[in-house]
Amino acid sequence: MAMPPAAATARTLTRHPRSSDLASLVTAITSCLETLNPQNPNPKHLNPTHLNQFSPHLDSNLVIEVIKKQQPNPYQALFFFNWASNLNPNPNNYSHNHRCYVAIIDLLLSHSLFPIAKNLLEKHGMFSDLLVSKLIRAYGYSGDTKSAIFWFHKVKEIQQGKCLFSWNAILGVLVKVNQINVAKSFFDQIVNDAVVKPDASTYTTMIRGFCKVGNVDEARRLLTKMRLNGVKENVATHLSILKGLSVAGKSEEAIGYFSEMIRKGMKLDAKEILVEIGELDKAVLLLKQVKNMGCLPNLVSYSTVICGLCRSQGRMQEVADLVDDMLQDGFEMDATLYSCLVGGFCEAGNEEMAMRAFYDSINKNYVINLQSFSFFVNLMCGKGKVIEAEQIFKDMCRRCSLVDVDSYQRVLDDQLHKHSGRR
Repeated sequence: MAMPPAAATARTLTRHPRSSDLASLVTAITSCLETLNPQNPNPKHLNPTHLNQFSPHLDSNLVIEVIKKQQPNPYQALFFFNWASNLNPNPNNYSHNHRCYVAIIDLLLSHSLFPIAKNLLEKHGMFSDLLVSKLIRAYGYSGDTKSAIFWFHKVKEIQQGKCLFSWNAILGVLVKVNQINVAKSFFDQIVNDAVVKPDASTYTTMIRGFCKVGNVDEARRLLTKMRLNGVKENVATHLSILKGLSVAGKSEEAIGYFSEMIRKGMKLDAKEILVEIGELDKAVLLLKQVKNMGCLPNLVSYSTVICGLCRSQGRMQEVADLVDDMLQDGFEMDATLYSCLVGGFCEAGNEEMAMRAFYDSINKNYVINLQSFSFFVNLMCGKGKVIEAEQIFKDMCRRCSLVDVDSYQRVLDDQLHKHSGRR
């Protein structure tokens, strides 16, 4: 049987290839897999003979790199993984290590192929704490809490409770679906049974759960217990407290807590509470105070407040002031901010400033989002400036390489049709 061109590459490589050789081998295997092109988990009709040329070169690093390369097509990765699991011949007695299983499970779960990932773990008896915790999160975050709990109990029995990754995973799932009392029951088991020692993630997950329902007092008690047990809190812990204060309507206390953490040297990002506060005036004030706290706002912090102001009536002057501050701090405008500006000026009926922001974005090859584009066309047509609206559309299509022309054309046509009916 004639061997594919990839065979030439395989023959020239040593058992332990250099990084450049590894890349060549990964490319050769990928080409071979694309020729086979498996489209389901267990393709019966495919002959893996062409892959056998690569068996002398297999090691865990090569397998992991091939799996990563197959990100767009998980079935090709799975076909390769299964082939490498059952090598015949197997000249170097290769077998997958734990890292290989992590790589294939991560890929399958990223494509929501939960049953296939589950079957693979069961087939190979790979019920490690880390691997099963990934399955627990995948099921739980997709809304299948029942399966998440089932797999938690399965790994807990196999590992005799010594499964901290899975404990943390199931707590995160329960908190996400607001089953705080059930999560607390699981947490109490950890503490009472003392089979594993809770870490910062364990405590922070529960603190986040209490803060989601505004129970800041319970969250703070848990924070104290965390410190007494010698577990050091992290940024995520404090952000959970901050969000809890905001949920409970204690925005002033949230700002005070934020300021205290900054003074203590914590590198907190103001954006994590600006949205939660829900009060733009206080958010603007906090953003201006951040510099005095020794913590320079980042682009996302500015963007959060600026876009919030753009959605509020009568606050575009404040927007202009904050944009000036942001530019002075060395940050550049991005597509999100330009879209907010265009939308905000349109809402204010200021077609001159809206057009200025629009053209500025075009000059930087940024595409205004569809909603703001619709607002803009609506404003221009309403003011009888149809020709100007059509011209800026043409300029955007000509100069912005990422624009989806068909989608924007439909929005333009809809607005033109709507306004033509009003005449």
